[in-house]
Amino acid sequence: MHHSTLAFVAFLLIVIGVYVAIHAYIYYRMRTSLELGKIANLIIGIFFIVMIFSPFIIRISESRGLSLMSVFFSYTGYMWMGIISIMVISLFFLDILHLAAAKVLALLEIKKEFLKHINKYTFLFAVILSLLASSVGFFEAKNVRITRINLESHYLPADFPLLKIAQLSDIHISQTLGGDFITDVAAKVNSLNPDIVVITGDVTDIDPRKNKRIINAFNSLNPPLGKYAVTGNHEFYAGIEMSMDFYTMCGFRLLKGETVTPSEGILVAGVDDENGSRFSHYSDTDEERLLASTEESGFTILLKHKPFVSDAVKDKIDLQLSGHTHGGQIFPFSLLVRQVYKYFHGLYRISDRMHLYVSRGTGYWGPPIRFLSPPEITFFEIRRKEL
Repeated sequence: MHHSTLAFVAFLLIVIGVYVAIHAYIYYRMRTSLELGKIANLIIGIFFIVMIFSPFIIRISESRGLSLMSVFFSYTGYMWMGIISIMVISLFFLDILHLAAAKVLALLEIKKEFLKHINKYTFLFAVILSLLASSVGFFEAKNVRITRINLESHYLPADFPLLKIAQLSDIHISQTLGGDFITDVAAKVNSLNPDIVVITGDVTDIDPRKNKRIINAFNSLNPPLGKYAVTGNHEFYAGIEMSMDFYTMCGFRLLKGETVTPSEGILVAGVDDENGSRFSHYSDTDEERLLASTEESGFTILLKHKPFVSDAVKDKIDLQLSGHTHGGQIFPFSLLVRQVYKYFHGLYRISDRMHLYVSRGTGYWGPPIRFLSPPEITFFEIRRKEL
């Protein structure tokens, strides 16, 4: 077995193990906090087991054409994933406070009678908090905002004093995100009248090629300088041949270690996501090699899914557009994601010439929830700056 495959299997097993442990912790806290009968405990236990395996049920039902089952478990399983993720963080934090309070009272030799029933109240508080946060996040995930960014560059050609770019990223078309969502996003993009539309990876998690509403919505985007995309890791996970075909059906030029010149003095470069290296149709041409063989051609845009910056090209690129982080998607996980990625979300000045923008993403992955990390369409207005 290939080393990268072994690493992926090990990662998957760790994720499953953590998810099982979370359910075990919540189930233990429930049983020790609430006075429920045997039948109630049994029903809840069975529900927990089904939810643990819901991602596998979704995949199996989807592959066998059981669309209703796939959609049902996508909503219930992924919504539950979001709820329990917020619940376990809240409950774990409250349990630490409880233990700390008990230790302090013991040291002070103060009776702690009022702490006897605290487990019940902290558990109920965590349940209510997670339900409220998930409800807010569910509606927030559907409300895509437009983030406007204004930049200046003397690399823009004289006959193109204003360049408008709309960036979509991490849409993750799925059983819970489909035609209505994409139609709304396309309408918002069209209202901006961009010169260029780009997708910086992770457009889909399923095969949407038979969904005419989605394809028609993407085809309604007709910017004068074209629309371009690059692969994210999920294009390869969902099926790279399917993803490539889907981009073609939607009228996007997929850049796989390639450059294109939509207008004289403007260059768009795109590279494959590195996670595709163990799949077919992967291009190992990175931005350094790509731009080394490209003559200076004015304003240069790099599309790259993950927000990693190569020092070798920071004086050759004007704007790198990336995604992948989702801005953490669900608080407080955003605090953890921020520690992993140096460039987490927003606009960064990399060099005298180069800016990087990391999108929070337009859709969502897994739970149909975005809590304190709203989805976005990023709209850039770049004006020519005279030397």
